[in-house]
Amino acid sequence: MADMGRKQQGLTLIELMVTLAVAIILITVGMPMFTGMAANNRAAAQTNDLVSALKLARSEAVKRSTPVVARRAGAAWSDGWLVFIDDDNDGVDDTGETVLRSWDAPVGGTVTSGGVDFVSFAATGENNGAQVNFVLDQADATGSSRRCVSATGTGQVRMKKEQAGTTWSCP
Repeated sequence: MADMGRKQQGLTLIELMVTLAVAIILITVGMPMFTGMAANNRAAAQTNDLVSALKLARSEAVKRSTPVVARRAGAAWSDGWLVFIDDDNDGVDDTGETVLRSWDAPVGGTVTSGGVDFVSFAATGENNGAQVNFVLDQADATGSSRRCVSATGTGQVRMKKEQAGTTWSCP
């Protein structure tokens, strides 16, 4: 009877096992949702990076009164991209031309441009060519994973997100 008045300290083995089982179930159910949410955030981030690269190229072209180019950094836009001052207006970052900024390849995503290697902006801010459309896709994102970034002939940069349940085209 003397032990009845003593307070219990700690957890019993059964209580600990039940708590761990509940935690494992919650993690198992919640992890796929977290993965999809992280992929959605990556999709938004890579889109924002490309939009900022194009806007940087345009604003620097106007500011410096010289052609500035946003170009893929490797064999494809999915390898990353860079913005540089194009002194000889050839779309290639030659030795001696100033690279203003570069971006790494997007993690887990693809960027396609329909075969366009670079977007050049003139001193007036106009795109030196026809409209260029980029399709960005993050395959493991939930919901709308594709986004479209367009650089118009006038130099405006726009973004469009795929809407679930609709026919989607870029732009």
